[in-house]
Amino acid sequence: MTVLSFPEIDSTNLYLKRNREDLRDLTFAKAEFQSAGRGSHGRGWVAEKGVNLLFSILIKDPSKLSYGSFLSLVIATGVASFLENELQIQDVSIKWPNDIYVCGKKICGILIEGELSSYLTIGIGLNVNQKEFVGEYRRTPTSLSIEAGKAFDLESLSKRLFAHLEKILGDIGSKADYLVYFNSHDFLRGRRVYVLGVEGECVADGVNDDFALKCIHGSHEIIVATGEISIL
Repeated sequence: MTVLSFPEIDSTNLYLKRNREDLRDLTFAKAEFQSAGRGSHGRGWVAEKGVNLLFSILIKDPSKLSYGSFLSLVIATGVASFLENELQIQDVSIKWPNDIYVCGKKICGILIEGELSSYLTIGIGLNVNQKEFVGEYRRTPTSLSIEAGKAFDLESLSKRLFAHLEKILGDIGSKADYLVYFNSHDFLRGRRVYVLGVEGECVADGVNDDFALKCIHGSHEIIVATGEISIL
């Protein structure tokens, strides 16, 4: 594992993309602040400077890339299990495909980009010591500090989380194990949702073996492999 640290950068995902030819597999790039941080579906990711974990991981190993979109589940369960088991955070859940929630509030966003034939960048924004969130949010945000009632040392936390993710990505193993964890931490299951491109509301009904979202739409089941899901 190689870790690169920046006081400020446009985006850790963009940095790894630009420099991927010269960087090794499992290079981690972290920053105290991102001037052009991004979330899913082209949205910005705004985080207070110096109080959160903002980082990306470069994946180049063909054996890892062969997992394709399933890496989304691997990373989401990796982060969620770290919060739950290593930090003892309560009521951790995963909103399909890879946002992490605590007590129904968003604490972590994950953005995967790249080309499966050659590389992927996995961008992760984890709210750690931020106490106030200014502006409009699709879901109420929270942070580790708010939920645990204490401040966290970012350097120590990053080392522990990076080691945890490195271990998981080094030996991904059976997909079934990740599905078991997800199904017991599924934030969407049973909730009314809107699926982009589908008329009317649906009810989320878990995921299938390929980690595609199952939704009940009227009397039919529809499968959503990719796309935007809004909670009603």
